[in-house]
Amino acid sequence: MIQSQETLDNLFRDFKKKLENIGMNQSEAAEQLHITRSHLNKVINKRTDPSLKLIQEMERFVYGE
Repeated sequence: MIQSQETLDNLFRDFKKKLENIGMNQSEAAEQLHITRSHLNKVINKRTDPSLKLIQEMERFVYGE
């Protein structure tokens, strides 16, 4: 479980960096991920658990296919 949490922490950190690097805000990113900005904010700030589908979409967004 610790390794999985570490992997998610890295994904969320990289996601935030990617948004900053490309000048995209959370609302725009949420729209691309087909979720609300509020839900995205809760996920990346670890207040709610992401679904597997959302994790996969975030990985594609950050790291590519």
